[in-house]
Amino acid sequence: MSNKPCGEVNVVQGQKIVILHLIDGAIGDNDLTVNGTIVDPVAFVQDVATVLTLNVYGIIILMALSSIVLMRKVKRKS
Repeated sequence: MSNKPCGEVNVVQGQKIVILHLIDGAIGDNDLTVNGTIVDPVAFVQDVATVLTLNVYGIIILMALSSIVLMRKVKRKS
């Protein structure tokens, strides 16, 4: 087993970019020999889920609509 590092992962903040530098013969290369070929390199997989969010104006509109519905329900009861 080699004591060399697998490489370096650079993550650019605010962007969806990952740069992986593999080194031939180091961890991440299955044959661990410097022969010009990297066997079975590492792959990053991430499930991405979209989360809907409201900005300030969306929250204000939601509160206004909720208030209107609530006032109508209170008005019907009286």
